[in-house]
Amino acid sequence: MAHPAFLGSFVTSPENGFSHGALFGQLMRLSGADMTVFPNWGGRFSFSREECRQIADACAEDMDDMKTIFPAPGGGMTTDRAQDLRDVYGREFVLLMGGGLHRHSPDLTRNAEYFLQMVSAL
Repeated sequence: MAHPAFLGSFVTSPENGFSHGALFGQLMRLSGADMTVFPNWGGRFSFSREECRQIADACAEDMDDMKTIFPAPGGGMTTDRAQDLRDVYGREFVLLMGGGLHRHSPDLTRNAEYFLQMVSAL
């Protein structure tokens, strides 16, 4: 699993640095990661929906014999966004659900079961 700690500054400028897809998709694949964590749009971070789509595309694009990896968007994820995320990332992605699981009710086990049912129905 590749985590984006300290990498955000490499994609903040449109004039220099890396594209989102190259840094969080291609380079993570070349580094041997099986999944790449990155800030999802609409959460606590400023990535756009299109930048996140570029990352997901880079995780799956043809790179000769290089295996694909799972995009793993995170950062302010909530259960009510599951369908929207599925629409952007398809079926092959990891949902990093942390604090969002606590918002449905005070019972974390019940919340996880609810989330599993919701995701299974997508």
